[in-house]
Amino acid sequence: MSLGQDAPQLTPISKAPKRSFQEMFDESCCIVDPNDCGTDGIDFTEKLPDTTTFLSTPQPTDKLVETHKKLKRLAELIGEGKSLAIHTNYAKAPQKERNPIDEAKKRMRSIEIEQYNAWVAGAVMPTVDWKNSNKTVELPKAEKSHFKHQVHAIREIYPNSHITRKNAHWFIANFRYVMPLIEAVAMVRRVRWEYVCDQEGPSRIDLADQELTEMELAELETARSIIRITINTLQKRQRRLQLDATLREKHLSLETVMELTGADCEVIQKRVDRIHESAVRDKGTKCSKTKE
Repeated sequence: MSLGQDAPQLTPISKAPKRSFQEMFDESCCIVDPNDCGTDGIDFTEKLPDTTTFLSTPQPTDKLVETHKKLKRLAELIGEGKSLAIHTNYAKAPQKERNPIDEAKKRMRSIEIEQYNAWVAGAVMPTVDWKNSNKTVELPKAEKSHFKHQVHAIREIYPNSHITRKNAHWFIANFRYVMPLIEAVAMVRRVRWEYVCDQEGPSRIDLADQELTEMELAELETARSIIRITINTLQKRQRRLQLDATLREKHLSLETVMELTGADCEVIQKRVDRIHESAVRDKGTKCSKTKE
């Protein structure tokens, strides 16, 4: 090209639209609330890329400043409506190198893995008018337990925590080709549950927690662990201040750091309270519906 010629105009390359799940695996149908992210706005559906750097949680050996820095970021995460369990890589799991999704995939069929990967990659799911899509649920006793897991899986797939058993039964009847994905998501949820039970033991999970979903329980145990260790760190520092009055003079910002750490700990405690309140509220709703 000579100096006198105009530079060629570059046409911007537009991204190809995401393929629908239907295009990839068959079928079609009809409104989802994209803002519904589960318990009181906690986003349990977020899918982090493989390159994600997970956040560290407080450790018993951490110094106060380290604990403060970790708590500050974790409290900010809560302010963003994100899950502590997801962003700390399920810190309550006994073996942190274990990944619930990788472990679940080992138990899946190839079509389940294929559909799960497509969903994670953002394949567009069939649109459903949940208010007008119901089918009476009449199942043999042996199938009721598994159907409960399928309902939770469908709620996570969309995501919409208000999807009912009748909605789920209608969906399964009309979108049979999505069954491998439903089973795959149910499997991932089951492995996450196993992680928590491995750590706490079934006897350690109190009756109130039985009303929680697997993700809510993982969130609860992650938050409890963070709070427990942080409080121990603050108490140790407080005892040192009582034993050595000169520490306040040597470290002028010490009390400020302790106050800020305590405030962030309260933010995390509020998440624990909200999960419990949500469980009690949901339980009350179920009871009232049963009476009706």
